[in-house]
Amino acid sequence: MELAQYIKRKLFVIRQLSRRKTAVFLLSTMRSGSTLLKSLLAAAPDVSHLPEHDFQRYSSHNSWRIKTLSDKPIILMKRPAGYEEQDYPIVPSYSPAKAIVLFRDAYETVVSLRKMNEVAYPEITSHWTPERLLTQYWLPVTESLWKYTQDHPGQHAWLRYEDLLTHPLENTMRLFSYIGSSQERGVDRYAPPDDYQWAWGNDDGGEKIKTNRVQPCILQRNDSELLSLIEEHEAIKSIRRVLGYG
Repeated sequence: MELAQYIKRKLFVIRQLSRRKTAVFLLSTMRSGSTLLKSLLAAAPDVSHLPEHDFQRYSSHNSWRIKTLSDKPIILMKRPAGYEEQDYPIVPSYSPAKAIVLFRDAYETVVSLRKMNEVAYPEITSHWTPERLLTQYWLPVTESLWKYTQDHPGQHAWLRYEDLLTHPLENTMRLFSYIGSSQERGVDRYAPPDDYQWAWGNDDGGEKIKTNRVQPCILQRNDSELLSLIEEHEAIKSIRRVLGYG
């Protein structure tokens, strides 16, 4: 049995390596909608639906392994920046490849990060205060993501999470076209993964993602202290203006 499984796996790898496949790297902060966007794009029959995958592990020497991750012609990988990650994003050298950069505004990102930490990682909650989440995570990662878009003109598509919620059909159709999918219509619904479950650590683990559809964009900003931090920080105000939030 073990020999048969080994041979089967080897044959699968050989078949995948012989096919031309496009790699799509989804870049973002945590809690900015990457699981939602990945699931929407995976509604296309030619796009993979993988759990969170660290594409940054691939170098020029082993990027060929990306082809073996799925039998779909478009392999979509997302892995948001982690806390205190200094050099994100590192995009592997692979051809053909596309990048999608996803942004979310500061207030909602910080509030969502705080909730995620309280549920999934309570031991770090006292360290990652709202101020630190804002100035030591959201700000540097967002600036780095924006710099990536400026350094790689014509090699990426970017969008805001808020626009995805407001106009899911238009934005997913634009991205299907960008990544070369055969999907002819935009989508606002998606199916759960076939071979794994959404959970903290490999995707969004909240209840909203399990509704299998885009939810309305509702802004409720009642944390006056967090709002003051955002409004009084010059670098935060600057990048928010660049992204159209100011």
